[in-house]
Amino acid sequence: MNVVIERFRTEQTRRQRMHDGEKIFDTLAGPTHSRDLSMDFETALEKLPDGAREIFVLHDVEGYKHHEIATMLDISAGTSKAQLHRARMMLRKHLGRA
Repeated sequence: MNVVIERFRTEQTRRQRMHDGEKIFDTLAGPTHSRDLSMDFETALEKLPDGAREIFVLHDVEGYKHHEIATMLDISAGTSKAQLHRARMMLRKHLGRA
């Protein structure tokens, strides 16, 4: 019985910490627009080779695992990993974050 009561108290305390009310949004800073942040990701993505772009989208956007991508594309998981690394490095270069 005491365990249940304590768990209820703990959960109630956690909920109170999580809910700060709508006024919390007034204290947060709005997004700042900077020339560095306005990079064209779509253009950089289009510059990738087809295989690297496909694996980047499947892994980093869609959330598939390397073994799932390997099965879908009939390649090895190692090839998927290598292509993802290649895509990320090329995106960094295109976006000026070498």
